[in-house]
Amino acid sequence: MTQPNGLDAMDTPRDPGSAIRTTNRSSDHAGRLGDGDALERAISRSRRRWADAGMIGDDGSDTFQDPERPATHRAPQTRLEALLAAVGGRYRHCTLDTFRCNSPEQRHAVEQLRGYIDRWEDHRRHGRGIVAIGGVGGGKDHLLIGAAREIIAEHGETVRWLSGPRLFSEARVHMGKDEAAWVGDYLYCRVLILSDPLPPRGGLTDHQAATVQLIIDERYRNRRPTWTTLNVQNSSEADERMGASIVDRLTADATIIKCDWPSYRRPLNEG
Repeated sequence: MTQPNGLDAMDTPRDPGSAIRTTNRSSDHAGRLGDGDALERAISRSRRRWADAGMIGDDGSDTFQDPERPATHRAPQTRLEALLAAVGGRYRHCTLDTFRCNSPEQRHAVEQLRGYIDRWEDHRRHGRGIVAIGGVGGGKDHLLIGAAREIIAEHGETVRWLSGPRLFSEARVHMGKDEAAWVGDYLYCRVLILSDPLPPRGGLTDHQAATVQLIIDERYRNRRPTWTTLNVQNSSEADERMGASIVDRLTADATIIKCDWPSYRRPLNEG
């Protein structure tokens, strides 16, 4: 099934001026973060580290995507272990098969992801991502980690996982220092799972917005798929809290998974 662009086709239209206002709000700080020479050096260092670790080829190519090149680098199992180490023990056994489906909407979400995986080569070439939206506790991370397992196993892809709290903690530590350098690994990996890059309440600060925009914009321009979970209910809330220009890049040609069901962390008969 072809998914509509944007988080929803049925919500109220976006304010066309909001993208301009958001971009202007963070442009000065984003420019400092995204200084061209510094960013290129950061990407080059990141590429070297990934090659030294055997995760990509020396020329930056995706080793497991090149049928003419022998698979001399790390096996998919090692890439999976690296992902699971980042996500922690709670998500270690998450697969699409173990996602508990209690409703047609949940089954549809799993079917959407299986369809995305079936067309992975096309999505990879065009940099098409995934955006999973809905309330807290809906299993969005479970779904994306389950999908990541499959593209690692079937295609040997490199997938990184980064939570919003970790992202903003790193950003604070590096504020005013070599801010471009620490994001290098997140710019270069084949797939980045960005887990709810929003504070529990309200929107992003200017510095947070600039950091997220740097990562998303670089990945978007280089056709690197980004998979994102957002604890929002619709596009209007996403635009308001995250910034329309960021949301627009995340949702461009993306598969939108609407996780519109109660939290798994609460008993179904609560209340």
